[in-house]
Amino acid sequence: RTKTRVAVIYINDIANDTLVNEIQKRIEAIDVDGIGESGELQTFLLNNKLQLFPQIGLIERSDMAFHSLISGKVIVLVEGSGIALLAPKTFGEFFQSCDDRYDNKFFGMLARLLRYAAIVVALTGSSVFVAITSFHTDVLPVEYAISLSEMRSNVLFTALTGSLLLEFIMELLREALLRVPKQIGSAIGIVGAIVIGSAAISAGIFSPLLLIIVSTSLLASFAIPDYSLVNPFRVLKFILLLFTGTMGFYGFTVFLTFVLAELVSMNSFGTPYMAPIAPFNFYDFKRTLLSNPTTEPVRPNYIKTKDNKRMSE
Repeated sequence: RTKTRVAVIYINDIANDTLVNEIQKRIEAIDVDGIGESGELQTFLLNNKLQLFPQIGLIERSDMAFHSLISGKVIVLVEGSGIALLAPKTFGEFFQSCDDRYDNKFFGMLARLLRYAAIVVALTGSSVFVAITSFHTDVLPVEYAISLSEMRSNVLFTALTGSLLLEFIMELLREALLRVPKQIGSAIGIVGAIVIGSAAISAGIFSPLLLIIVSTSLLASFAIPDYSLVNPFRVLKFILLLFTGTMGFYGFTVFLTFVLAELVSMNSFGTPYMAPIAPFNFYDFKRTLLSNPTTEPVRPNYIKTKDNKRMSE
């Protein structure tokens, strides 16, 4: 009904024909009364409609779109939308920022390592605290274990209940800050965090260490350039807490193994989601750490482009 125009953009002598045809086929198969935004189109293009992790990238910057096109990827534009869709998109590419290409390559490598560490902290920070304090206090030095026990002796809730409650408050604060006016958002965030944190510790609801860990996890979640990857980990964080709170590090390991197996089995329009780690390719793996135009003579191997050469070595 809306007759919304959709453009599939690619470089003909670089992009893989199978990829282009698959995207066009999925777009032509859509039978709906209207598409108003690129985000709506994205939901129709997914391999699995119930998949938690994003399989398509979102682009707002023109330079990022340019670099994606010359890498052999395909961009989809929807009339009236300021955000483009990018395919294929692998897990590691969600940690890449276009600014990494302009900075010193070693600084870019440090930034990416920090982002990888950030997503691990955002997912596992609270769960590790629960596992250690509830099941495995023997891994701590004796002096600190005694200090931690004294600290928790005045806390009302168990480690699991306190972690779930505090994580819920942090998510509530995150959502609230998205709705308030920008002029007062930062002030409300700072004042709210200080007031809630201080009052909760004084009332014996949370331990100071738990508040530090959850706050650090919240900050770590903002370090990822593509925020569409953060949302699945926000959901998985609560499930991991429940597994860890009931089975300790055993449940922690089992759930993370399940998540890893799911990531390895996924694909984005035929491209392995965990490429270049699974399947492993040394050149592409090196690019995920040291990304710089001067050190990339060929395009990513996992995209399987027609013309793989980028520059003369």
